[in-house]
Amino acid sequence: MKLALVQQHATHDRKGNLVRGLAAVDRAATAGAQVVCFAELAFEPFYPQQLAGVDREALAESIPGPITDALSDKARQHGMVILPNLYERDSEGCYDTTAVIDADGTLLGKMRMLHIPDYVGFHEKSYYTPGNLGMPVFDTAFARIGIAICYDRHYPEVMRGLALAGAQLIVVPQAGAVGEWPEGLFEAELRVASFQNGVFTALCNRVGREESITFAGESFACDPAGAVVARAVRGTDELLVCDLDISQIDDSCAQRLFLPDRRPDLYEDLVAPGEEAERAIGEINVLCTDLDRSLHFYRDLLGLELVEEGEDGVYLGLGSTLLLLLPVATLETDRLPYGEQAVVSFDIYVPNLADEVARLGEAGVQFAEDCHTEDGYCLIRDPDGLVIELLETSA
Repeated sequence: MKLALVQQHATHDRKGNLVRGLAAVDRAATAGAQVVCFAELAFEPFYPQQLAGVDREALAESIPGPITDALSDKARQHGMVILPNLYERDSEGCYDTTAVIDADGTLLGKMRMLHIPDYVGFHEKSYYTPGNLGMPVFDTAFARIGIAICYDRHYPEVMRGLALAGAQLIVVPQAGAVGEWPEGLFEAELRVASFQNGVFTALCNRVGREESITFAGESFACDPAGAVVARAVRGTDELLVCDLDISQIDDSCAQRLFLPDRRPDLYEDLVAPGEEAERAIGEINVLCTDLDRSLHFYRDLLGLELVEEGEDGVYLGLGSTLLLLLPVATLETDRLPYGEQAVVSFDIYVPNLADEVARLGEAGVQFAEDCHTEDGYCLIRDPDGLVIELLETSA
């Protein structure tokens, strides 16, 4: 099977974005591609760089709709499968969605992103409703295809679930920034997923400088042995075309060894957690070198409620989540492992951001970057450097 990944930039000219995308499909057809995948929000700017405004729903479109209709015509014309990702709207919400268009132009279905992130530059919770269509695998003309949209790839349960449902290829429409993750991890994550699950994976990334983020490109594909079989360049548009030998799947380590030797009877608590597991899922562990100092910061300055003082540390209430302050002798690793970009550990909502920022500044709290109170958020650091995002509840 021949796969094409359309790595292209996007602007506020949505019509121009679609024209470029349709031209890329034509080039992919000339190159013999049978399946074409687009990056996350390929035909529009990456809206979540900023918190959503009142026009959130107006930015989205239905499926089927103008974009999928145009691509269905192309799929029918060239006899190819096309996987576009777009900002979808229906009667229940707005979604980050990949449509699956078969080689005859039929809309087979769609996959909606399941897990929604929210941190600086990626304010996706304010745009997207969590996906409600499960994890379908689509039996297309050329392969059984599963989809893990961007953030979903970080969840091993998604990759394993798609593999167990029969996926031969898992595509990842992505919006990944330059320097967003530690060196090498961008590819390593999918290489491991391919190896552990015996599937081909393909990540199609956005590229280019936008309002506040530079998207990296570097789209790539992996075989069931975990090897990268094709890689696009960094920083520029590219049509990456590669051959995938589906017959390699049956001889993969996962299909011969890992999957047959699974012990589902041991995994029940992972899919149906009991009370103890539920509590653990609702905890955020915060390492601190001085417990009294951290307790003053979180309880007295940020106003978190003291819930319990245990042998292992102090529990504070953070909405429906428990924050556990864990004392340690030293912190040997940098609390900002991803370079200069401040990576948010969790959010705290406040009723009036400007007043809160002024109060914390007077108290000597360290800010991770210039405050963006006009955009409804500000990054601060705890006493050990952990980054927290303050968000205004009215946003």
